[in-house]
Amino acid sequence: MYPILVFYFLIIQKIPIRIFSLFTIALALFGLITGIINKTDKKFGLSFWNSLLLFIIGGISLILNTNMIPKLFPVFTNIMLLCTFGITLFQPPVMIYRFAVLADKSIPNSPGQKQIAAYCYKVTVVWIVFFIINGSIAAWTVFYGSDFVWAIYNNAVAPILIGIIFIVEFIVRKIVQRKIPKAVPLSSFSQQPPKVVA
Repeated sequence: MYPILVFYFLIIQKIPIRIFSLFTIALALFGLITGIINKTDKKFGLSFWNSLLLFIIGGISLILNTNMIPKLFPVFTNIMLLCTFGITLFQPPVMIYRFAVLADKSIPNSPGQKQIAAYCYKVTVVWIVFFIINGSIAAWTVFYGSDFVWAIYNNAVAPILIGIIFIVEFIVRKIVQRKIPKAVPLSSFSQQPPKVVA
């Protein structure tokens, strides 16, 4: 939503950057406070770090009084996601595997754990490549593109690309899941041995 707000208030309405910066700081503080209150473990969630990033951007924009800083938010977001996903390649399990385990606690002890981990590794790499490409294009729109090009890419094209990746990955995942062995529950076995008919 932030790129939409930047486009509407700064580019269309042309409100002063310092007023928008104060709005950004207020929005970020709300997110930070909410993130601290809702923290259930030792690590903060992605929304907390996004709010912290917004706070920093709002503060720098307020000091420098330039529209370019808020437009860098998509670039910084991609860098943050790139680092978050990339670190897990060297400190496994990879990010997508962590998401999978959160959704299905039985994965670590399942017969198909190795296949699932290998698939999640590939998906994590795909997202890392996407963050590099998407962040680079977003940076290009900031420094070389017009306000219209920046708005179209960051508000429309990038979200559509993310949606396409989600859809394609969902389809591929369903195909891969058919090839992964599943555990057979003990309840499916009869206590009595089957009768042999001569």
